[in-house]
Amino acid sequence: MTLAALTIDAGSFKDVNRAMRQLSGGQVRGAIRDAINRTGTGSYRAVVRTVTKENGFKRQKDVRARFAYKRASVKSLQWSAKPSGRNGAGVPLRDLKPKQTSAGVSYTVAGKTETRRSAFVVKKLNGHVFKRVSRSRLPISKQYDADALNKMLNSPAVQSAFKNAVLEQWNKHWPSRMNSALARAKRRNRL
Repeated sequence: MTLAALTIDAGSFKDVNRAMRQLSGGQVRGAIRDAINRTGTGSYRAVVRTVTKENGFKRQKDVRARFAYKRASVKSLQWSAKPSGRNGAGVPLRDLKPKQTSAGVSYTVAGKTETRRSAFVVKKLNGHVFKRVSRSRLPISKQYDADALNKMLNSPAVQSAFKNAVLEQWNKHWPSRMNSALARAKRRNRL
């Protein structure tokens, strides 16, 4: 199972190459890093909103807790966000709108309905979904969907929201970051 990731790389923007020729390396790399980090943070918010809306989570906090992002540094100039399931367990089925059916429990991930056979919803335990481990009554195990985050990130709605947000945020933050880097360079050269 490969993890889906949202990535912003400095090389994908045309303005960056032009700026590299105008300024020295450290100054322009700092401006690029700031612009990428602001772009990434704004785009991440858009993705969280879209995933929350598309998959029926009650709070954006529930989605943010399942993703981790790595900020760009002057050295790497790359921002990325990846799913970070708690201990690799994935998303509890409770968060995916489970419905008790005669076959088990059905739930929806990224617009597609899936069924967990022989599972059951326990309303007294906050609606968590369980399944018997053996034929006896106990023990039971809580059910997770380990691949739900990848399915959510790869959905067309989330991908288009990410791309649109990246372009919008980049156009918003890049000029101001570049202008401040140019102004700093001019001040240093005068002194």
